[in-house]
Amino acid sequence: MLKAEKKRQKDVVNRITLLQNEILPNNSLEERQRNFSEYYLENGASFIIKLKSSLTPLELKFLILEL
Repeated sequence: MLKAEKKRQKDVVNRITLLQNEILPNNSLEERQRNFSEYYLENGASFIIKLKSSLTPLELKFLILEL
């Protein structure tokens, strides 16, 4: 049972690590790695509209915005 639990825990840690690497590339926030213009070029003017409707700058929380 101990061996099975260790394997399960290892799988969970691996999945968490993959998710963390996707959300935080190079262990920092994505906006620190990519430039605003990259998002604008990919998504066009609708990107600005989506940002304006989604962001609340005075709220001290992270937001994950899917484009």
